[in-house]
Amino acid sequence: MTSAAIAIILKKERDVVEHFQQARALSPESAKTLGELNVDDGFAVRRLRELAVVRENSNGALYLDQLSWTALRENRRKRTLILIAIVLMASAAALSLTFFNAK
Repeated sequence: MTSAAIAIILKKERDVVEHFQQARALSPESAKTLGELNVDDGFAVRRLRELAVVRENSNGALYLDQLSWTALRENRRKRTLILIAIVLMASAAALSLTFFNAK
């Protein structure tokens, strides 16, 4: 997946989460239908449901699990930082090999 595609998916997920937060659909008792939230059942909603960020109550209405959303964001942030660290270490190793091999 390209970085542009990833950015679009993450933006759509944030937009969905914003709809739930603005509608205060944050618990099984305050759950709303997608129609009430004015949200399409698109890729972002399906993905958030698979990740247990968006959950369904006994009536079939949906709500945002804030703790799951926070945990998902933290996990993504950590993975991104780890990836950046790996790229930086690999770059430093490549530069040092180039420098030492040049002598």
